[in-house]
Amino acid sequence: VLPETAAALSRHFAGQPVPNLDVRYEWTDGLPRLSDCLAFFACSVVRPIEIGNHAMLIAEVTACDHRDSAPLVFFGSRYHQGAGAPAGRRASSPWWRRSSGRSFDVD
Repeated sequence: VLPETAAALSRHFAGQPVPNLDVRYEWTDGLPRLSDCLAFFACSVVRPIEIGNHAMLIAEVTACDHRDSAPLVFFGSRYHQGAGAPAGRRASSPWWRRSSGRSFDVD
């Protein structure tokens, strides 16, 4: 899980390389871990499943760690500030009020 300030790093690993990006990592129990990550999951693959030209990996979490901070959120083809409005846009009605015109209680 990346911090909310890591959009360039996210794009870099999503196939849009950022030239000269300083990707810092450290080794944790023999695995590379991004230095500024908010959460880290070490997993062992339990079962690979071939689906067309993709593979879905069923894995068991063997170790994890986290720190408190705001995460980078990506959905609806854009980055968001928390689960709210897209970054760089004014806030509008929350998604649960827009979809059907009905309001839902969200705790």
